[in-house]
Amino acid sequence: LAGLLQIGRIDLQLQVPIGPSSIELGRHRRTDAALFVDEARLARSGLNRLALVSPGLITLGDLFLDAGGSLALTSGTGLVVDGNVQASGAKVSLRTQQQPGLRPALTVKAGSRIDTQGGWVNDSAVLDAATAAAPRFINGGEVTLDAEGDLTLEAGSLIDVGAGALLGADGTLTAGRAGSIRLATVADEAEAIETLLVLNGELRGYGLDAGGSLTLVAPAFTLGTEALAQEVLLAPEFFRSGGFAAYALNAESVQSLSDSPLIRVAAGSAISLDPEVLQPDQRMFSAPTGTDIDAFASRTRLPAAQRAATHL
Repeated sequence: LAGLLQIGRIDLQLQVPIGPSSIELGRHRRTDAALFVDEARLARSGLNRLALVSPGLITLGDLFLDAGGSLALTSGTGLVVDGNVQASGAKVSLRTQQQPGLRPALTVKAGSRIDTQGGWVNDSAVLDAATAAAPRFINGGEVTLDAEGDLTLEAGSLIDVGAGALLGADGTLTAGRAGSIRLATVADEAEAIETLLVLNGELRGYGLDAGGSLTLVAPAFTLGTEALAQEVLLAPEFFRSGGFAAYALNAESVQSLSDSPLIRVAAGSAISLDPEVLQPDQRMFSAPTGTDIDAFASRTRLPAAQRAATHL
Protein backbone atom coordinates (compact mmCIF):
# COMPACT_ATOMS: atom_id res chain seq x y z
CA LEU A 1 0.00 0.00 0.00
CA ALA A 2 1.13 3.52 -0.73
CA GLY A 3 -0.86 6.32 0.82
CA LEU A 4 -1.17 9.51 2.80
CA LEU A 5 -2.38 9.76 6.39
CA GLN A 6 -3.23 13.25 7.65
CA ILE A 7 -4.14 13.05 11.32
CA GLY A 8 -5.24 16.67 11.61
CA ARG A 9 -7.92 16.34 8.92
CA ILE A 10 -8.69 12.72 9.76
CA ASP A 11 -8.16 11.78 6.11
CA LEU A 12 -6.86 8.52 4.70
CA GLN A 13 -6.01 8.15 1.03
CA LEU A 14 -4.73 4.83 -0.28
CA GLN A 15 -3.62 3.85 -3.76
CA VAL A 16 -2.87 0.23 -4.57
CA PRO A 17 -1.16 0.19 -7.99
CA ILE A 18 -0.30 -3.50 -7.62
CA GLY A 19 -0.70 -6.04 -4.86
CA PRO A 20 -3.86 -7.57 -3.39
CA SER A 21 -6.19 -9.05 -6.00
CA SER A 22 -9.12 -8.27 -3.70
CA ILE A 23 -9.86 -5.96 -0.76
CA GLU A 24 -12.71 -6.06 1.76
CA LEU A 25 -13.81 -3.24 4.07
CA GLY A 26 -16.29 -3.90 6.84
CA ARG A 27 -17.13 -5.01 10.35
CA HIS A 28 -17.02 -8.77 9.75
CA ARG A 29 -15.04 -10.63 7.14
CA ARG A 30 -17.47 -12.07 4.57
CA THR A 31 -15.08 -13.07 1.79
CA ASP A 32 -11.61 -14.55 1.37
CA ALA A 33 -10.22 -11.22 0.18
CA ALA A 34 -6.44 -10.94 0.22
CA LEU A 35 -6.65 -7.75 2.33
CA PHE A 36 -9.26 -7.05 5.03
CA VAL A 37 -9.74 -3.52 6.43
CA ASP A 38 -11.48 -3.68 9.82
CA GLU A 39 -14.29 -1.14 10.29
CA ALA A 40 -13.82 -1.17 14.07
CA ARG A 41 -10.21 -0.03 13.77
CA LEU A 42 -11.20 2.71 11.35
CA ALA A 43 -13.87 3.90 13.82
CA ARG A 44 -11.44 3.95 16.75
CA SER A 45 -9.01 6.03 14.70
CA GLY A 46 -11.62 8.79 14.31
CA LEU A 47 -11.42 8.46 10.54
CA ASN A 48 -14.26 10.08 8.65
CA ARG A 49 -12.83 10.61 5.15
CA LEU A 50 -11.53 7.58 3.31
CA ALA A 51 -10.40 7.26 -0.32
CA LEU A 52 -9.19 3.98 -1.80
CA VAL A 53 -8.11 3.19 -5.36
CA SER A 54 -7.28 -0.39 -6.33
CA PRO A 55 -7.02 -2.44 -9.52
CA GLY A 56 -8.49 -5.41 -7.62
CA LEU A 57 -12.00 -6.35 -6.54
CA ILE A 58 -13.37 -4.28 -3.63
CA THR A 59 -16.07 -5.65 -1.33
CA LEU A 60 -17.74 -3.15 1.00
CA GLY A 61 -19.45 -4.57 4.09
CA ASP A 62 -20.78 -2.76 7.17
CA LEU A 63 -19.13 0.65 7.46
CA PHE A 64 -20.20 3.49 9.74
CA LEU A 65 -18.57 6.89 9.27
CA ASP A 66 -18.93 10.02 11.35
CA ALA A 67 -21.66 12.40 10.22
CA GLY A 68 -20.53 14.57 7.35
CA GLY A 69 -17.76 12.18 6.35
CA SER A 70 -16.86 10.87 2.92
CA LEU A 71 -16.05 7.56 1.30
CA ALA A 72 -14.56 7.23 -2.19
CA LEU A 73 -13.73 3.77 -3.59
CA THR A 74 -12.48 3.06 -7.11
CA SER A 75 -11.86 -0.43 -8.50
CA GLY A 76 -10.54 -1.71 -11.80
CA THR A 77 -11.96 -5.22 -11.38
CA GLY A 78 -15.35 -4.81 -9.70
CA LEU A 79 -17.04 -3.37 -6.64
CA VAL A 80 -19.64 -5.10 -4.45
CA VAL A 81 -21.66 -3.51 -1.63
CA ASP A 82 -22.64 -6.33 0.73
CA GLY A 83 -23.59 -4.62 4.00
CA ASN A 84 -24.75 -1.32 5.49
CA VAL A 85 -22.91 1.92 4.80
CA GLN A 86 -24.17 4.72 7.03
CA ALA A 87 -23.27 8.34 7.80
CA SER A 88 -25.64 11.32 8.03
CA GLY A 89 -24.90 13.93 5.39
CA ALA A 90 -21.94 11.97 3.99
CA LYS A 91 -20.58 11.85 0.45
CA VAL A 92 -20.28 8.31 -0.90
CA SER A 93 -18.63 7.76 -4.28
CA LEU A 94 -18.23 4.24 -5.66
CA ARG A 95 -16.66 3.76 -9.10
CA THR A 96 -15.38 1.06 -11.40
CA GLN A 97 -12.93 1.88 -14.18
CA GLN A 98 -12.62 -0.20 -17.31
CA GLN A 99 -9.44 -2.07 -18.15
CA PRO A 100 -8.56 -3.71 -21.49
CA GLY A 101 -10.78 -6.75 -21.97
CA LEU A 102 -12.63 -6.21 -18.68
CA ARG A 103 -15.90 -4.44 -17.89
CA PRO A 104 -15.90 -4.12 -14.08
CA ALA A 105 -19.40 -4.33 -12.61
CA LEU A 106 -20.73 -2.45 -9.61
CA THR A 107 -23.35 -4.31 -7.55
CA VAL A 108 -25.37 -3.38 -4.46
CA LYS A 109 -26.45 -6.73 -3.03
CA ALA A 110 -29.89 -7.62 -1.68
CA GLY A 111 -30.33 -6.41 1.90
CA SER A 112 -27.55 -3.81 1.60
CA ARG A 113 -28.02 -0.12 2.38
CA ILE A 114 -26.20 3.09 1.57
CA ASP A 115 -27.76 5.50 4.05
CA THR A 116 -26.73 9.17 4.15
CA GLN A 117 -30.10 10.47 5.38
CA GLY A 118 -29.84 13.66 7.40
CA GLY A 119 -30.05 13.30 11.16
CA TRP A 120 -32.71 14.32 13.66
CA VAL A 121 -31.73 16.95 16.24
CA ASN A 122 -33.97 17.81 19.21
CA ASP A 123 -32.74 20.92 21.01
CA SER A 124 -34.93 20.43 24.06
CA ALA A 125 -32.78 21.08 27.12
CA VAL A 126 -34.46 18.16 28.85
CA LEU A 127 -33.80 15.68 26.09
CA ASP A 128 -30.55 16.87 24.60
CA ALA A 129 -28.55 18.93 27.10
CA ALA A 130 -25.55 16.61 26.83
CA THR A 131 -25.32 16.84 23.04
CA ALA A 132 -26.33 20.43 22.41
CA ALA A 133 -22.88 21.21 20.98
CA ALA A 134 -22.67 18.09 18.81
CA PRO A 135 -22.28 18.47 15.02
CA ARG A 136 -25.66 18.84 13.34
CA PHE A 137 -25.93 17.23 9.95
CA ILE A 138 -29.62 17.51 9.11
CA ASN A 139 -29.11 17.61 5.33
CA GLY A 140 -29.07 14.44 3.27
CA GLY A 141 -25.82 13.35 1.67
CA GLU A 142 -24.62 12.61 -1.84
CA VAL A 143 -24.36 9.10 -3.28
CA THR A 144 -22.64 8.55 -6.62
CA LEU A 145 -22.33 5.14 -8.27
CA ASP A 146 -20.42 5.29 -11.57
CA ALA A 147 -19.68 2.05 -13.42
CA GLU A 148 -17.74 1.44 -16.62
CA GLY A 149 -19.55 -1.87 -16.64
CA ASP A 150 -22.97 -3.09 -15.51
CA LEU A 151 -24.52 -1.33 -12.51
CA THR A 152 -27.02 -3.40 -10.52
CA LEU A 153 -29.16 -2.58 -7.51
CA GLU A 154 -30.55 -5.92 -6.41
CA ALA A 155 -34.06 -6.33 -5.02
CA GLY A 156 -34.06 -5.51 -1.31
CA SER A 157 -31.22 -2.99 -1.54
CA LEU A 158 -31.66 0.66 -0.53
CA ILE A 159 -30.01 4.02 -1.15
CA ASP A 160 -31.33 6.83 1.08
CA VAL A 161 -30.36 10.53 0.87
CA GLY A 162 -33.45 11.90 2.60
CA ALA A 163 -33.54 14.98 4.80
CA GLY A 164 -33.40 15.23 8.55
CA ALA A 165 -34.64 18.11 10.69
CA LEU A 166 -33.94 20.19 13.79
CA LEU A 167 -36.47 20.98 16.51
CA GLY A 168 -35.44 24.17 18.29
CA ALA A 169 -35.77 24.81 22.00
CA ASP A 170 -38.66 27.17 21.16
CA GLY A 171 -40.51 24.43 19.29
CA THR A 172 -39.60 25.71 15.82
CA LEU A 173 -39.01 22.94 13.27
CA THR A 174 -36.23 23.50 10.72
CA ALA A 175 -36.22 21.10 7.78
CA GLY A 176 -32.99 19.82 6.35
CA ARG A 177 -32.39 19.51 2.62
CA ALA A 178 -32.66 16.14 0.93
CA GLY A 179 -29.54 15.06 -0.93
CA SER A 180 -28.71 13.61 -4.34
CA ILE A 181 -28.24 10.23 -6.00
CA ARG A 182 -26.38 9.66 -9.27
CA LEU A 183 -26.38 6.20 -10.89
CA ALA A 184 -24.40 5.92 -14.10
CA THR A 185 -23.26 3.11 -16.35
CA VAL A 186 -21.17 4.07 -19.37
CA ALA A 187 -19.17 1.73 -21.60
CA ASP A 188 -15.86 2.52 -23.26
CA GLU A 189 -16.62 3.53 -26.85
CA ALA A 190 -13.74 1.35 -28.06
CA GLU A 191 -15.56 -1.73 -26.75
CA ALA A 192 -18.79 -0.85 -28.58
CA ILE A 193 -20.73 -2.98 -26.09
CA GLU A 194 -23.57 -1.47 -24.12
CA THR A 195 -23.69 -1.76 -20.35
CA LEU A 196 -26.75 -2.41 -18.19
CA LEU A 197 -28.39 -0.34 -15.46
CA VAL A 198 -30.61 -2.57 -13.31
CA LEU A 199 -32.82 -0.75 -10.80
CA ASN A 200 -34.41 -3.44 -8.64
CA GLY A 201 -33.56 -1.74 -5.34
CA GLU A 202 -35.26 1.16 -3.56
CA LEU A 203 -34.20 4.80 -3.91
CA ARG A 204 -35.24 7.41 -1.33
CA GLY A 205 -34.85 11.16 -1.27
CA TYR A 206 -37.72 12.27 0.96
CA GLY A 207 -37.78 15.75 2.45
CA LEU A 208 -40.12 17.72 4.71
CA ASP A 209 -40.53 20.55 2.21
CA ALA A 210 -39.04 19.20 -1.02
CA GLY A 211 -37.28 16.01 -2.01
CA GLY A 212 -33.80 15.37 -3.31
CA SER A 213 -32.50 14.85 -6.84
CA LEU A 214 -31.97 11.68 -8.86
CA THR A 215 -29.73 11.42 -11.93
CA LEU A 216 -29.65 8.30 -14.10
CA VAL A 217 -27.17 7.66 -16.92
CA ALA A 218 -27.64 4.63 -19.18
CA PRO A 219 -27.66 3.70 -22.89
CA ALA A 220 -31.42 4.23 -23.28
CA PHE A 221 -34.64 4.72 -21.32
CA THR A 222 -38.30 3.92 -21.79
CA LEU A 223 -40.97 5.64 -19.72
CA GLY A 224 -43.89 3.25 -19.73
CA THR A 225 -44.64 -0.39 -19.01
CA GLU A 226 -42.52 -2.27 -21.57
CA ALA A 227 -38.94 -1.71 -22.66
CA LEU A 228 -36.68 -2.93 -25.46
CA ALA A 229 -33.38 -4.69 -24.82
CA GLN A 230 -30.73 -2.48 -23.18
CA GLU A 231 -33.36 0.11 -22.23
CA VAL A 232 -33.97 1.06 -18.62
CA LEU A 233 -37.68 0.75 -17.90
CA LEU A 234 -39.14 3.50 -15.73
CA ALA A 235 -42.80 2.84 -14.99
CA PRO A 236 -45.09 5.82 -14.31
CA GLU A 237 -45.17 4.89 -10.60
CA PHE A 238 -41.38 5.33 -10.46
CA PHE A 239 -41.83 9.10 -10.56
CA ARG A 240 -44.32 9.07 -7.67
CA SER A 241 -42.13 7.05 -5.30
CA GLY A 242 -38.94 7.89 -3.45
CA GLY A 243 -39.86 11.51 -2.74
CA PHE A 244 -37.55 13.08 -5.34
CA ALA A 245 -38.22 16.62 -6.53
CA ALA A 246 -35.81 16.60 -9.48
CA TYR A 247 -35.01 13.92 -12.06
CA ALA A 248 -32.36 13.93 -14.79
CA LEU A 249 -32.17 11.18 -17.42
CA ASN A 250 -29.03 11.11 -19.57
CA ALA A 251 -28.90 8.56 -22.40
CA GLU A 252 -25.34 7.81 -23.53
CA SER A 253 -25.05 5.01 -26.08
CA VAL A 254 -21.91 3.71 -27.80
CA GLN A 255 -23.94 2.20 -30.64
CA SER A 256 -26.01 3.75 -33.39
CA LEU A 257 -29.69 3.48 -32.52
CA SER A 258 -31.06 5.56 -35.36
CA ASP A 259 -34.21 3.46 -35.53
CA SER A 260 -35.10 4.10 -31.90
CA PRO A 261 -34.92 7.20 -29.68
CA LEU A 262 -32.60 6.99 -26.69
CA ILE A 263 -35.32 8.30 -24.36
CA ARG A 264 -38.74 7.03 -25.29
CA VAL A 265 -42.17 7.68 -23.77
CA ALA A 266 -44.34 4.67 -24.56
CA ALA A 267 -47.69 5.32 -26.19
CA GLY A 268 -50.48 5.78 -23.67
CA SER A 269 -48.11 6.46 -20.75
CA ALA A 270 -49.07 9.19 -18.30
CA ILE A 271 -46.20 10.53 -16.19
CA SER A 272 -47.25 12.39 -13.03
CA LEU A 273 -44.63 14.15 -10.91
CA ASP A 274 -46.35 14.01 -7.54
CA PRO A 275 -43.78 13.06 -4.87
CA GLU A 276 -44.53 12.32 -1.24
CA VAL A 277 -43.03 14.39 1.58
CA LEU A 278 -42.34 13.59 5.22
CA GLN A 279 -44.81 14.96 7.76
CA PRO A 280 -43.72 14.69 11.43
CA ASP A 281 -46.33 14.18 14.11
CA GLN A 282 -46.47 15.06 17.82
CA ARG A 283 -44.06 12.27 18.69
CA MET A 284 -41.21 14.45 17.45
CA PHE A 285 -41.28 16.49 20.69
CA SER A 286 -40.19 13.47 22.72
CA ALA A 287 -37.87 11.96 20.13
CA PRO A 288 -34.26 12.43 21.25
CA THR A 289 -31.45 13.47 18.92
CA GLY A 290 -30.39 10.62 16.69
CA THR A 291 -33.85 9.05 16.38
CA ASP A 292 -34.69 7.80 12.88
CA ILE A 293 -37.05 10.44 11.51
CA ASP A 294 -39.20 7.71 9.97
CA ALA A 295 -40.15 6.69 13.52
CA PHE A 296 -42.37 9.76 13.93
CA ALA A 297 -42.99 11.00 10.39
CA SER A 298 -45.37 9.66 7.77
CA ARG A 299 -45.30 10.07 4.01
CA THR A 300 -48.02 12.14 2.44
CA ARG A 301 -48.84 13.92 -0.82
CA LEU A 302 -49.52 17.62 -0.40
CA PRO A 303 -52.29 19.42 -2.28
CA ALA A 304 -51.10 20.87 -5.59
CA ALA A 305 -51.16 24.43 -4.23
CA GLN A 306 -48.77 23.48 -1.41
CA ARG A 307 -46.33 21.31 -3.36
CA ALA A 308 -42.86 22.45 -4.32
CA ALA A 309 -42.02 22.34 -8.01
CA THR A 310 -40.84 19.00 -9.41
CA HIS A 311 -38.55 18.79 -12.43
CA LEU A 312 -37.86 16.14 -15.05
